[in-house]
Amino acid sequence: MAKQEGLPQNEPSLKKVGMSPEELAKAKAEMGEFEYIGGKFVKRGSESHEKATKADDVREIEKLRKKVGESNEEKERRELLEEINISGRLGATTSVGSEFGKKRGVSSGFQNFIDGKSKDESLNSALRDSVNSEYGSFNVGMKYPFSRESAFGAHNIRYLLEENNINAAVTITPVIIKRPVYEKKTVEKGMLWWKSTQEVQEQTGLGERSISIGDLNGNNSDTELAYRIFYYVQGTRENPYIEGDGNREGNIFAGQIFLPESIARKTFTEIENDPSFIKEVLRTLDPELMKTQEDPNNSPRTKSLGRGCMPKIDKIVIVPEGKSSEAFIRNERNIPKEINSKYIKTCPEF
Repeated sequence: MAKQEGLPQNEPSLKKVGMSPEELAKAKAEMGEFEYIGGKFVKRGSESHEKATKADDVREIEKLRKKVGESNEEKERRELLEEINISGRLGATTSVGSEFGKKRGVSSGFQNFIDGKSKDESLNSALRDSVNSEYGSFNVGMKYPFSRESAFGAHNIRYLLEENNINAAVTITPVIIKRPVYEKKTVEKGMLWWKSTQEVQEQTGLGERSISIGDLNGNNSDTELAYRIFYYVQGTRENPYIEGDGNREGNIFAGQIFLPESIARKTFTEIENDPSFIKEVLRTLDPELMKTQEDPNNSPRTKSLGRGCMPKIDKIVIVPEGKSSEAFIRNERNIPKEINSKYIKTCPEF
């Protein structure tokens, strides 16, 4: 019986009883015209053979992908998140519920706190200092969520975002902290013949200095400069940010992700390419916190919205290091009055 191209066939046997040498040679030649692909024999050179070959290649690729479990891009992203988890820390300001607040040693409502990755209080104290340092402090409850020396270079960023109906902004900066500067001085003490001199340390101002990431993550061998990625989120009328307890609007999230400079730069590049990566980073560094922000069961209001407290983001201001003067257009009094559209990225909602 002639072979039917494209249909499953039993593998041919050349051991047919009573075959002459000529018949055997003919059968071998006929067999060579077909290739066994995907459970069927397909004639070489035919359109079906070309399609079957491509399909077989796809099947092999899929088998390999399933075996490996991820694409190259997924692998690189996973490895970056692993690096972030090993060396990174997170400090944040947001409104949290009472149950979560107790776990972190704070009360409910707006709080400044750090991730729960370390029990080393001296290390956590250094991290709190960096979170609350003048260049990155979050003045919750006051007019502006950032100090005038905000990393974004715009103390009124809250209102700039509001005017443009944007929920989020992100930037990257080195960690610069301010410490008191002291100077030795000789002072006189006592009266008349009981006078004496004494050397004292007197504060003469504040000095700036960079710190290594090892000062924040506890790895003393990690001497790379510490960088931080600022991520700020607020609500809009159409897309409000719900407070941690209850149904009220007006919440914010002001997060500082502390990383070694090289990893921080790779992370920021990934955020520029895909802004949703920022939430993967936050979930990696503090999954408990992000659950409070993203769980739809936080309150009746979040249930009705079908999302967590934190609003969905579809537009974000991304400000690379040193670009704040370009990102925020200033008026004659040097006050930022407008966001440069070049730094506003529209993205799939995340």
